Amino acid sequence: MFSHEISQRDVDRFVDLTGDDNPMHVDAEFAAQTQVGSPVAHGMLTASFISTVIGKHLPGVGALWVSQKLEFLAPVRVGDRIEIAAEIKKIHLGNRLLTIAIDIRNHLNRSVIRGESVVKWPEERQAAEPAVAAKPAQKIALVTGASRGIGAEIALELGRQGYFVYINYQRSQAKAEALLEQVKVLGGGGELLRGDVFDPVAVERMFSEIKLRHQGLDLLVNNASPAIEERDIFELDLAAFEAQFLPHTRAMFCTIKAALPLFEAHGGGAIVNIGSVVAEYEPPAKWLGYNLGKGCVHLLTKNLAGPLGSRGVRINTVAPGMTETEMTQDMPERQRMLLKMKTPLGRLARPADIASTVAFLAGPGAAHMTGQVLHVNGGVC
Repeated sequence: MFSHEISQRDVDRFVDLTGDDNPMHVDAEFAAQTQVGSPVAHGMLTASFISTVIGKHLPGVGALWVSQKLEFLAPVRVGDRIEIAAEIKKIHLGNRLLTIAIDIRNHLNRSVIRGESVVKWPEERQAAEPAVAAKPAQKIALVTGASRGIGAEIALELGRQGYFVYINYQRSQAKAEALLEQVKVLGGGGELLRGDVFDPVAVERMFSEIKLRHQGLDLLVNNASPAIEERDIFELDLAAFEAQFLPHTRAMFCTIKAALPLFEAHGGGAIVNIGSVVAEYEPPAKWLGYNLGKGCVHLLTKNLAGPLGSRGVRINTVAPGMTETEMTQDMPERQRMLLKMKTPLGRLARPADIASTVAFLAGPGAAHMTGQVLHVNGGVC
């Protein structure tokens, strides 16, 4: 907050600058014949002190004024002392924008102008030739369902890129331990994090452990998925349907909610969900609950892009086609060949294809991508 007394010199200089010599502001005899009774200072003269707030106080040097809303509530006259107060109402981390409430009051403590400013604060400038390049802080990632298949390959790829990877698993401890050693050999760091992501209590405990160890998080990969149970609508009861459908949305809702404070502690972050092409192309009839669950993953991604983006968090989904994992090992060779023939690139996806796409979405190359679903299916459409 700061104050200023409006003087005749202020009014004269404003007239010289803008050319606005409306007699309401400069002619006492004319003003006396109007409802205001005496000359009033230009409204924009009073409002111009908002620029002082933005450029010198909040956020200060280097700030850019993006937009402004104003209400002129009462006149200001020469000799009035005004006080200009500002309060941050909203922070948009992703766009580096502040929404600031403005309240200008006169010497009688009456509001004369209220408004709302949207201001962009400057990015920090780096020295052109730093003497010693600072080593970037190690990024922290959590991969759910990471002990095998696509999740394991994602953990390995993040390890190659130097991440500290929390490897979440529920039952396959031996596989998770072996994976952790591989991540470390590749140059990353890591820790095992046992827990059922379909259990909200377990999710809270997992994220409490991450907060205790690292205080924040940079990347959440929602990979865990319930096993597919093949039944058509005639064989399904409600319990079996919900067991396939609900876990996808339940788990992602809980992990994303728990991750948000940790992203905020690190100034933003990225979420990559693992969806499926079955949400959009030729869903298998006996995978009803699974298909709908993956469809919800895609919709969740698009729905959250806006609110999370304003907090500096990007969210995207990778939708694999049929992938060479344990799930497809028992597939009849004839069916495998037919799938390859339908794929323009002539093969099934490999876990490494999915992992490299996840790493791309987590990295700087995807800095302007959010709310997207990337299909990794060899061109099937």
